[in-house]
Amino acid sequence: MPPVKLVAFDMDGTLTTVRSSWEYVHRRLGLWDDRAILYQAEFWAGKINYAEFCRRDAALWRGIPRERLERVIAEIPLRPLAREIIKALKKQQVKVALISSGLDLLAARLAEELGFDYYAANGLAARDGVLTGEPIVRVSADEPGKLKRDHLRQLLENYGLQQANVAAVGDSPGDIDMFQEASLAVLLTGDQQEAALIKAKVPHLCVVRDLGELFNLLPGVI
Repeated sequence: MPPVKLVAFDMDGTLTTVRSSWEYVHRRLGLWDDRAILYQAEFWAGKINYAEFCRRDAALWRGIPRERLERVIAEIPLRPLAREIIKALKKQQVKVALISSGLDLLAARLAEELGFDYYAANGLAARDGVLTGEPIVRVSADEPGKLKRDHLRQLLENYGLQQANVAAVGDSPGDIDMFQEASLAVLLTGDQQEAALIKAKVPHLCVVRDLGELFNLLPGVI
């Protein structure tokens, strides 16, 4: 097997214990049960596209100081061993990337704390430190050119790597297109039914329950 030179990580639920940073903020602000959960259901049902989903979500935060969201985001904890895994990869000069449809407020924090070589996540427009209610969609679930696979392909080109040199780590069906672009695809989950559904689309998928299992999947790399 060719050497792994780049590992691309999802963020929410993969590097953190919170599966959605958007949902976490909604819940902390008391906006989840009466409105935000309905937008999520409409998106999953195919009634709205991802851009509209983000637009509705972000509109709920119009007028809130950006600093308040930063404080909420700072509460989100890392998964056990996340820091150690990234440190070990970087020690071996393996590139590490974070590709997420979660909030860039969290992605920027993790990129700084852990030392990611690259990160892409979704933002929130602000004016004079106050959120305008408009999203900045960089990573989409359905828009060509902004999919996780598109970001990963661009990284391969930038670093002069092949698909055989790439591992991808995620925790949900939202990572399928990224898994399909990697020679080693690692799903972090305890849900065997969901794992089976994803494996049907990613035959080379490896299923693990915690990040520590990456040490066994990448011998000689970390």
